[in-house]
Parts: sequence; C-alpha cells; structure tokens
Amino acid sequence: MIIKGKVIEGEKIGRTLGFPTANIEPVEGSVIPERGVYAVLVIIEGKNYKGMMNIGYRPTLNIPGLSIEVNLFEFDEDIYGKDIEVQIVKKIRDEVKFNGIEELKKQIFKDKIIVNDILSH
Repeated sequence: MIIKGKVIEGEKIGRTLGFPTANIEPVEGSVIPERGVYAVLVIIEGKNYKGMMNIGYRPTLNIPGLSIEVNLFEFDEDIYGKDIEVQIVKKIRDEVKFNGIEELKKQIFKDKIIVNDILSH
C-alpha cells in the first residue's frame, strides 16, 4: 500500500522526543491503513529514504485528531509543503497508550531497531 500526500506542519513533538516527523496530509480519497506503527520506504523529490510511520490518535500525548507521521532515518531537511510518497513495507505493532513520555520514547527506540532490521533485508 502507498500513501501519497503533502508534508504539513505538526505539533513538533516528535523532535522533542528525538524523532522528528514529517506529518502527512494524504491526497483526497486516499485509503488509510489501520492505526499502528509501520516500517516504510519514502520517496521525496525522487530520492528514497527508510523510515517508520505512525498512524493514530497519539493517546499518550492526548492530542485530538488522527495523525499520519513519518520519522525518516538519516534525514535532516526542511520538507514542509513537499509531496511525499510512503510505501508501507510491514506493520510492526498496534497503537498503544503508554504511561508517559519516557515510556513512549523507550518504545520508539525499540520500534526503530525493529524497523531497521526489517528494511535491511
């Protein structure tokens, strides 16, 4: 499955956790997969990147609204307003409410290890 959309401004919470994300506004009519964390391959301006994507309501952070956000590995560019294409490789877990930010950060580190392993094969 592929999600296409535009990178929009988010809450900028990911960067405070050490995992900056590109928040995606999908093109109209897009089919959005179920909530959870995914290993993904991303295309921006013809270049390929590895990353992990979260789709969900961010229950630990208690922020309203569905969010689609991608943490791109080894990437540090301003891509606000750019078109992005996200290819889902594999779902690694469901959305979970954690008992605070530190527990969430620990899980994101674990998720990244799992995603890197999946994308290295």
